Amino acid sequence: MSRSDAPHDLFVVHPDGSDLTRVTTSEGGLFSFGPVWSPDSARLLFVRGIDEFDATDLWTVNIDGTALTQITHHPAEYGGYAWLPPT
Repeated sequence: MSRSDAPHDLFVVHPDGSDLTRVTTSEGGLFSFGPVWSPDSARLLFVRGIDEFDATDLWTVNIDGTALTQITHHPAEYGGYAWLPPT
C-alpha cells in the first residue's frame, strides 16, 4: 500500500523489490486499504471507499489490476474479512 499526499492505492511487488505493479487507483478520491490474498494468490480482497471509518465497501481485483469488482453495496466499517475456502 502506498500513500503520498493522496488517497491510498494498492501495489504488488516481488520479494526482491522488482516488478512493482499498481493494482488500484485513487480516482475520484477513493482509497484502497487492507488487502487480503485469495487462496490461489491471483486476487486481492480489500476495503475501498471515501472515508476510512464508515463509508467503505469490499472489493476484489486481480493482482495485475484488472477485473476490479465491488462486492458489497452497503457502506460500513468492515473490520474483519477473509476469503472462504472453495466448496
